[in-house]
Amino acid sequence: MLRTHTQLTRDLGDRWSEADTLSRLGDTRDALGDPTSARADWHRALDIFTALNHPDAATVRAKLQLP
Repeated sequence: MLRTHTQLTRDLGDRWSEADTLSRLGDTRDALGDPTSARADWHRALDIFTALNHPDAATVRAKLQLP
């Protein structure tokens, strides 16, 4: 069974890499015309970045147009 990068980083406990991957996946889905999936990925990334108190949360929050 093939595992995605997101699954691997989650399994390894590398939360920042998981969030970074989700953020970039959201960018890709948005560019391909799938804003619904993009927003879902960005929300997941934002949850992780926020939990980590990481500054990248601000970038993802801007993509979601959240305050």
